[in-house]
Amino acid sequence: MRVFTVVALAVLMAGCALPGEDIFQDMADNRFMDIQPERLPSGIAGRWTGVSGPVMMTMDLAQDGSGTVCTAWGTNNSVHAIKYSGGTVYDQGGTRIDIALDGDRLNASSPYKYGQEFQLHRDDDLSKSAPYCRQNM
Repeated sequence: MRVFTVVALAVLMAGCALPGEDIFQDMADNRFMDIQPERLPSGIAGRWTGVSGPVMMTMDLAQDGSGTVCTAWGTNNSVHAIKYSGGTVYDQGGTRIDIALDGDRLNASSPYKYGQEFQLHRDDDLSKSAPYCRQNM
């Protein structure tokens, strides 16, 4: 325990960012209520499914920029409100992803230090989505 305390103090004193600190900062400074959804660019409205690491995600985006996202990861399943603004999808939990249409796919990237890029596939009939999302969207 003493070693952990010394390491934690050294990190804090050095001002180094801890892994994932940027995402937790977005969650702590959650701006979801301040975001005004914007009309979606042509071709983006609809349902999209993809995977990011172990998480399967289905987004349902309305033309007005509002929507929902369903995530499924083992027994950790949830449906959240989302808003689109300026090329970014904001989640009610305070996190965000950047999206751009690329042919028949939606490229998504997480703007966080350890975020990754992934693709979402059009899925208007929810045939590609996780069972939980199919039932709850």
